[in-house]
Amino acid sequence: MTELGDLKVNLPRFDYMCQGNDYTGSAGRFRYILFVRELDEIEKRMVLAVYKDNCYSVEKEAGRVEEKEFPYTPEGIEEAEKWTVEKYREFLEKGSGMEEQNA
Repeated sequence: MTELGDLKVNLPRFDYMCQGNDYTGSAGRFRYILFVRELDEIEKRMVLAVYKDNCYSVEKEAGRVEEKEFPYTPEGIEEAEKWTVEKYREFLEKGSGMEEQNA
């Protein structure tokens, strides 16, 4: 688990992701989703997306989602937790605005 202020990021264990599940979380207006992206028949990556206010689909269509890929491994989960906290810190520093990143 990685934490910053009121955000405690405890992403699921790797076996949860191996079952094809998505995982979502939030802290106020800050939201995130972890899912698996299949690059081809063999290679997979985990993707962590951060956004605010609305659901992932709406924010993705509007171009207001920031995504980062991580290795499809238990260590990838740990990296994704740390990145989520970094993005939350930026979210707080910008006064809960993520608009600039997609302008």
